[in-house]
Amino acid sequence: MTGIKNMPRPRREKDRLLMFTEACEILLQLHDIGGEAFLQDLIQQARIGRMSIYKYYKKLEEKGLIESEEISPFAKKKIMLTEKGRKIAELLKKIEEIFFT
Repeated sequence: MTGIKNMPRPRREKDRLLMFTEACEILLQLHDIGGEAFLQDLIQQARIGRMSIYKYYKKLEEKGLIESEEISPFAKKKIMLTEKGRKIAELLKKIEEIFFT
């Protein structure tokens, strides 16, 4: 039974893959629209769901890949790629181009 402990948990791995994929999508989307956008505009243009963007943009911010700024008291929030985020987005873009061309 000791071998069971070392087996990966399929559900957890799927969750990690989904999180990674959606976080990459946010970085790519921001890169494609010039590196910054209002959160609401990103939600409208993104190819992932609104809840995923809310969930992962905070994680990306914690990791130093994006930063956010409140523009108005009406919760208008601008998010921007950091230099680190821009470099990663450019690398993801190159990988995407190689893979899909």
